[in-house]
Amino acid sequence: MKKYILFLLPLFLGLLVSNDIEAKKKKYPNGDRYEGEWKDGVPNGNGKMTYTSGDIYIGNWASDNKHGNGKTTYANGDCYEGNWNLGKRKGIGTMTYANGNCYKGNWEDGHYDGNGIMKYANGDVYEGEWKLEKPSGIGKMAYANGDIYEGSWRMGVRDGNGTVTYTNGDSFECNYSNGILVSGILSRNNGDQYTAKWFDYKSGKGTIKYKNGDVYVGDFKALLPDGEGKLTDEDGLEILRKIRQTPETRRVPVIMVTAKTTELDKVKGLDLGADDYITKPFGIMELISRVKALLRRTGSSDEEKLIGIGSLFIDDEKRVAYVDDKPVELTYKEYELLKYLALNRGIVLTRDNIMDRIWSTDYEGESRTLDVHIKTLRHKLGTAGNYIKTVRNVGYFMDDEAR
Repeated sequence: MKKYILFLLPLFLGLLVSNDIEAKKKKYPNGDRYEGEWKDGVPNGNGKMTYTSGDIYIGNWASDNKHGNGKTTYANGDCYEGNWNLGKRKGIGTMTYANGNCYKGNWEDGHYDGNGIMKYANGDVYEGEWKLEKPSGIGKMAYANGDIYEGSWRMGVRDGNGTVTYTNGDSFECNYSNGILVSGILSRNNGDQYTAKWFDYKSGKGTIKYKNGDVYVGDFKALLPDGEGKLTDEDGLEILRKIRQTPETRRVPVIMVTAKTTELDKVKGLDLGADDYITKPFGIMELISRVKALLRRTGSSDEEKLIGIGSLFIDDEKRVAYVDDKPVELTYKEYELLKYLALNRGIVLTRDNIMDRIWSTDYEGESRTLDVHIKTLRHKLGTAGNYIKTVRNVGYFMDDEAR
């Protein structure tokens, strides 16, 4: 009896070992194939599952579920490597997509959820909080062009407060609502600052504080005042004065467009150096025609720069007139009038011709304005004022002799 028992025991153990080895490989009715460790008749431990779809999982199993660390290579070229929990991606893992995107971070219930980094194929990189595979919460997006947004997100779009830093040095403290820019403060690299309700990234309504201290309140487009608005720190006359006093801009043609319609306002603007004066309301065709006319009058580049008539000397580069080598203080219009007469010395210029050249074609002020300027100019020039001659009922001209 003992001999039979001793004979049967090795055979029984051999059968157990044989059954255990066969159990490590299994082909399912649907065509899936598993190779690895088993427990209680199901995958448990390390194993490899090759699915009929073409997906392949290699990693840890628990009770027939992917559980623990593992790697899945999908038929479409995507690849996930990281932690699993009962068949779903959960914990820390990395998904490399066939399109070049790559996410590394936390997962919940099969989706990236929590903190993670997404490197997009186009070069953009997002680092921050996620919800259901979309940026949600606080995060930072570094764009391929160098711009950076850091702030609040909701389901893939900017939502709430954030800051944009641009490659050109501008920075934008902004507020979004469901991806739409609402308000914010744009600080330009030139020192200007925009505080506004924004319609898009370059247009809005608010306050512009310029580096030089000027303040504009109103509408703007393309980051330039456009529409209803006004300069609160300076009026147009003060700006015109600065333009004419600045060497780089003193020759720039200027048309004043204003709601101030009195003759005194017009005279002030023209005397300070405006080339034309238009009052509101006005037609756009009229404005275009005036601009064209002004460009025709100021477009000549072959005028004399140094003009000498007797004791009178005009340096047009410096815009200074001298009598007996002493500078004469003239207003902008007085200087323009003197220069125009000097450039056309010996030629009788009609009153209308002078008014057209110096005060624009359809200046509606009294012609007495010209007479007053001539009188003042003669007085300031002293003896050289006698070079300016009057042709009664016609106009004026400049003679080389002060007789």
